[in-house]
Parts: sequence; C-alpha cells; structure tokens
Amino acid sequence: MIEIEKELELLRQNLLDLSYRNNLINYKPSKGRTIPIIDEHPREIYNIFVLQEKSMKFLPTDIDEPENLESDSEKADNSDLKWAPIINEVEEPNHYFDDYLNTPYGPEVLGKKLFYVYNQAKSVFEEQGYPVLYLALGFLKWTEDKNSSKVYKAPLILVPVELERSGVNRKFILQWTGDDIFTSITLQAKLVEQGVELPEFEMPDEKSGIDLYFQSVLNAISDKKDWSLLSEISLDFFNFKKFVMYKDLDFKTWPENLSPTNHSLIQKIFNPSPDSVNQQSFSEKDIDLRLSAKNTYHILDADSSQIAAIEDVKAGINLVVEGPPGTGKSQTITNIIAELLKQGKSVLFVSEKMAALQVVKSRLDNTGLGDLCLELHSNKAKKKEVLAELERTLNRPAPKSINLDHEINNLDQMKSELNEYAMVLNQSIGKLNYSLYEVYGLKEKVRRYFMKNNRSMPRVEFSNPDKWDYEQWTEAISTLEKLTELLPIIKTVLNNPWKSCEPEDILPSDLEEIDSCIDDYYKSITNLEYLIKSLEDLTGGYTPVSEDQLIPFVDAAKVVASSYQVDEEVLRNPEWNSQNKEAEELISKLKRDHDLDSFVKKTFNTS
Repeated sequence: MIEIEKELELLRQNLLDLSYRNNLINYKPSKGRTIPIIDEHPREIYNIFVLQEKSMKFLPTDIDEPENLESDSEKADNSDLKWAPIINEVEEPNHYFDDYLNTPYGPEVLGKKLFYVYNQAKSVFEEQGYPVLYLALGFLKWTEDKNSSKVYKAPLILVPVELERSGVNRKFILQWTGDDIFTSITLQAKLVEQGVELPEFEMPDEKSGIDLYFQSVLNAISDKKDWSLLSEISLDFFNFKKFVMYKDLDFKTWPENLSPTNHSLIQKIFNPSPDSVNQQSFSEKDIDLRLSAKNTYHILDADSSQIAAIEDVKAGINLVVEGPPGTGKSQTITNIIAELLKQGKSVLFVSEKMAALQVVKSRLDNTGLGDLCLELHSNKAKKKEVLAELERTLNRPAPKSINLDHEINNLDQMKSELNEYAMVLNQSIGKLNYSLYEVYGLKEKVRRYFMKNNRSMPRVEFSNPDKWDYEQWTEAISTLEKLTELLPIIKTVLNNPWKSCEPEDILPSDLEEIDSCIDDYYKSITNLEYLIKSLEDLTGGYTPVSEDQLIPFVDAAKVVASSYQVDEEVLRNPEWNSQNKEAEELISKLKRDHDLDSFVKKTFNTS
C-alpha cells in the first residue's frame, strides 16, 4: 500500500526548479527581452498599477545612444540601490507619482525592445496558454553562505502585466492583467536551505503594505551578512506554471475533508484495485444494439471507437484517450461535453495549450452550445469579463424547441436496414462457412489480377457450391497449384498435342507402352512423309499441310494408282501416225506445267 501523501509531496517538490539556472533564484537580465525601469519606487508603481488600475507608458531618455546601450542597461540593472520607504511624499520626486515608467533607452531602441517583448509574450501565451510577462518589484541580493564570493539576485514581488497598443504606429502601454500578485515560491523554497523563511505576500489594499512587506523581508534576513533588499524594478519573462501547481498541492491549504489523498481517482492511481483495472468498458460492437438515435446527443460526427469512449465517460469510467493529430480527439471532447450537458452535469475542460481550448470552444459555438460555456483563460478570466459574460448568457432568450421525432425515427429505420444488410453480408453460408462478404472479396481480388494482366476473367460455374466441404476446397486449391507449376512447362494449352486428353493414373508400365506407341507413330509419320514426297515428285502436286488437304491428296493418289501407266517412249512412238502430233503437244504441256509448278514452289512460300 503506497502512502499517497508522501508520494504527492515528493512529486510536488519535483515541480520546483531550485537550480541556479532558474531566473527566479539567480536573475540575469536578458539583452533582448529585459527592460529595466529606472528611478521609480516599487510602492508607487504598485499603487498606480494595482490599486488605481491605471495603465502606464514608457518614457525613453532624450537621445538614442546605441554604443552606450549596454553600459546604460548594466548600470540600471546593477545599481544596487537599496530599498528605503518613502518617508515624506512631498520631498520625493514628482515622477514617482506620474503615469510614466522611466527607462535607460532612447526612443528608437526602446521601441524595438518593446516590439520584441510584445511579440514574444504574445507568442508564448498563444502557444502555451499562460502569461510569462511580469513586472518585478524589488530584488533580494543574497549569497549561498557567508564565505561565498558568488552573489545572486532574485525578484520579490511579481506583478502579471500585458503590453498593449491601439495601432501599428501607436505607443505601447503597460497594464496589470488583474491576476493574483505573489512572491516567488521558488525563492521561498530555496532560502529555506539558508535558514531564512521568506514571508508570504498578500496583496495589500493600501500602498503602504508594500513597504511593510519589504520591511518584513529585511527582518527575515537581518542576520545575514552581505544580504540586502534592492529597490530595482524590471520588466521580464518569468515562468510560474509549475510553481502555481506546487502551491495548489500544499496539503496545509486544503480542508481536511477535501484533501487530495481522499479523492477516489487519486487513490486508484496510486493504489489500483483489480476491479478498477478490469473495469468493463463499452464495446464498439454494441453501439447499434444498445444505443438509439433518440438517446444520443452527438453534435459532431463520431466513429465507433469515439462513440465507445463517449459512452464510457457517460458511465463515469475514468480513462485516457490517445491518438496522433487528426484522429478526432477534439471532436470527441466536444461530443462528450454535449452529452454531459444533456445529463445536467457541469464540465471543466483544461488543456496545456490554449489552441486546444479554442478549437473545442469554436466547435461548440458553431453548433449553438457556445453560450453554455464560460471561458476562464487568457483575457476571458478577468473579473469584469467573467461578470459580463455571465450577464449576457443569463439574459439570453431561450431557444425555440424543435421536434425531431420524425427525423429520428427515419434515422433508426435506416440504421436497422443497414445493420440487417451488414449482418446478411457477414453471415456464414455453406459447409465452408464463408460469408458473402468474404466471397465477394475473393472475387474482387481475382478480378483485379486479370485486369492487371489485361485479360478478361473467365466465368466458371460450380454445381452446388454450398455443398462443397473443406476437403473438396483444399483439393481444388491443390490441383490449381499443381497446374500453375505445369503451365510454364507445357506452355500454350491450345497448341499442346495432349489437349483434351483425360488420362487416368499413369504407371511405369504405361509409360513404356506410350514410348513404344510414340516410336511407331513417328515411323508411320516418316514413311507417310516419304510417300507423299514421292507422289508429289511423280505427279507435280502439292504437299498437304493439314488433315483437310490430306483427304483429297489421298483420293488423287488412288486415281493415279488405278490408272494405266504409259511410258513417255510409247507416246513418242512414230506408229501413232496422225495422233503423234497430239501426243507431242500433251507431253509438252505436261513438261511446261511441271516446270512452272517447280518454279512457283521455289520462288514462293506456300505457307
């Protein structure tokens, strides 16, 4: 069992940066963003800024002297003017009580530095959501021990301020933001190591309270040699983000019954129980079964994972939702706020970056729920702004009621039809337990393969596909795999001599018989080619190249074989007398025809 109070105190101490890199302990002016205020008194500055709530302007020196700028600034920062209370206001300089802040810079240099500080403070505020610009009133000059030669300075009272100007070429003015004014918590914690308890600062209602605080600081360091209180004033950047958290986690400031250690969420974080770890969350699969459109109050689109997270929040489950940019986290937060508002609950939405707050607020404004939200950051957190916003929203007329029952019923009916369609698509059919969705997926995969290879997908019909079992399916796949291995060997199926053959299992003895038949077939083919060539030479005919041409060729051979053979000498016999001339002409025509046929065959390719 972890002792929560001790763990929280350790974590609380880690929030403080007590190193000498921290300018709240070891203040070192920056050349770019530090603007020292010279020849002013902290008490009167507090009176004008806070008690009178006036803005102040910056007063430059008469002449810009860039070459002397660093020396002027250094002189202003290290003048070591010890603080002393104002005894008689009549005897003090009049400029202590006017609305101007004296600076060591000429007009041009001051203008550039103010413009830089203005942009930097604005940029940090927009990106990180908290102010960093403070006016430091009074500094403590201290050493780590009496023998140390290293001297440190640290600001005492820090007034949150903001730079403003009404136009591009207008002068900058400085004003108090209205936030709490406090002393450096970090410095308080650091000085405890030196045995010094720095007094707490409570905003006084009178300016004399500043002198009283400074006097209490002097009393606290009275036994410290070389320690002093300086009346320096400086405008600079200070980061109080973690230090405010440090103060909030101080158990002494919490009522006993509201201590953080008693909070159920804190207890679950430090001492989680099995029940909290294994808490049942809303399942994405149950969204359409358990939720109806009438009882859902999403104002933005949401997917199933987002809806499940929203339902977990509505059920009071503590959870962490994470995801990269663009995955709809702000969308989900907006829907959660809408759902909880419908339940009559209040929601506190906090973020490290102000941009996240603005995105969600913008979404709520666009959907008509912006008036139900109160912004408590940046300038919106000022008392006047808060009161004005409350007054505006409380006096706002109630919106007109809208009856959406008809649209909601249509939405539920459409959802039911889509769910039924999805259920049918994913329902297993046949002995193989494939769904229609999976079958269509297989078909699409094959179709894309044929498209990629510029071929049309053939249509193959199966009889009773729903009766196929897993054994038949695997056998068919195995057969196809074997076929893909053979195809590269047999090449084009249409021209293969074994096309349309359907042999059964072939045994070694069958192979011997097949070889013998192939030899006989080859001999027969060779003999046939020889006879055809002989007949071609004898008759001067053509060589058949197909079965269709072979049939008339055989018929012609039969005619030649059955005809009476007459030798050429018989036809040339002079005994033919009157018919001898006709025989000569017949022999001449046959020779000429034979020569022409030989010439054509040699000259042209008959194929």
